[in-house]
Amino acid sequence: MILRKMIEVFRTNVSSEEQARMLGSLLAERFGLSRISFDLEDHERVLRVEGPAVYHEKVSDLLYEHGYECSVME
Repeated sequence: MILRKMIEVFRTNVSSEEQARMLGSLLAERFGLSRISFDLEDHERVLRVEGPAVYHEKVSDLLYEHGYECSVME
């Protein structure tokens, strides 16, 4: 049996490593995501998440709840 992982990529306004660590911990805890990374060098402050199921609305909502912008990149 092969388990597939879903990957979603988001545009954010997260600007510091401290913010990224805090949000990454919250995302991992709440949604059981296996990989979470922020590319703060990119002008779109890219958030990439990977897990057995990724619900982009829930990821966006969590960031919005903490005062950050977040939208799915197409």
